[in-house]
Amino acid sequence: MRTGQAIMLVGALVAVVHWLTHIEAFGPEQPAVWLDLVAGYPMAGILLIVGGITAGKK
Repeated sequence: MRTGQAIMLVGALVAVVHWLTHIEAFGPEQPAVWLDLVAGYPMAGILLIVGGITAGKK
């Protein structure tokens, strides 16, 4: 399904933006700890998993 693929794409974008933030591509500021724990790699992983499950359903 295209919905699952779109969710996976959003998860990949979250991971890339989070990584770029950590290597200071957007400036020297690092994300807050709570933001790092909630909206960083864990959220990207959840989106990728949910997207994969959704894409795999018929």
